[in-house]
Amino acid sequence: MTIPSFAFDNTSISKVLQLPDGGFLCGSAFIEYEDDTVINLNSETHPNAITVKKAKENLGK
Repeated sequence: MTIPSFAFDNTSISKVLQLPDGGFLCGSAFIEYEDDTVINLNSETHPNAITVKKAKENLGK
């Protein structure tokens, strides 16, 4: 899995959130489930968010 190069090259992105499927979220997303439950994910404020630098290090392992 890789983080798109724009995430590493864009200095305005400081944190990413790794998603359960292995992808990464940079920014904010609302997810609505079939039961009408809605969650908001935000890579800058979520407690599991990591720095782009840390994500890059983790991917190198």
